[in-house]
Amino acid sequence: MAILIVSHNNIHLTKKAVKSALRCTVGTYPDIHSVPVMVIDNYSKDGTREWLKSVSGLHLHSIYTKRWESLAYCWNWGIKYLSLIRERILVLNNDVEIDPMTYRTLAGLELPFVTGISVRTQKEMEIFKRLVLVPSPHPDFSCFMIHRDTYKKVGPFDEEYWPAYYEDNDYHVRMHRAGITAVAVNLPFLHHGSQTLGSASYLERDKIRRGAEAGKKRFLDKYGCTPGTEAYKALFL
Repeated sequence: MAILIVSHNNIHLTKKAVKSALRCTVGTYPDIHSVPVMVIDNYSKDGTREWLKSVSGLHLHSIYTKRWESLAYCWNWGIKYLSLIRERILVLNNDVEIDPMTYRTLAGLELPFVTGISVRTQKEMEIFKRLVLVPSPHPDFSCFMIHRDTYKKVGPFDEEYWPAYYEDNDYHVRMHRAGITAVAVNLPFLHHGSQTLGSASYLERDKIRRGAEAGKKRFLDKYGCTPGTEAYKALFL
């Protein structure tokens, strides 16, 4: 049992994500245990690394890249390490906040790959938390739980999608082809995604945009279609 967070700048969001992850527990009173959290700081330049060093401790560990790597690279690094000692890993973007019951709830489903769903407000969080969990075939990779056997069977995320975008769609297709059903359940998490790109510098936004365009082409070359199209949906039939 472990939580993995990958950060790249946006320290104000990373602090919220880490705080929410550290609130996660496994078990019920009096047998309550905190879930250990690992943060991979992907070459942040906004003080994230220094902050992580100041707060790391028993339940929070941090490591750092030497250059701006792809998100897939960081996911692979963290999952490979944690899967040596943990069976299920909850992977979070640094722009999300989760409920303390998130890890326990997703782990309790005992699925090979399961995600929550993103919401934009605390009010939506409270509404969805009262609903019965229902699976859907549309996983949300901003908050996903992967079993180490799934990762072993499907293999690593494609690190050529730099810096991000389309590596999640790629993995979804590969899981399907490996006979693994990936689902989302209506377990909510707060997602501040619009703030991530908005707070990036002009030069960084341009790199992200060009990387996304290259990722789209890579996906098209591999699968003959792009996400959101009928041809993409047909990949899962």
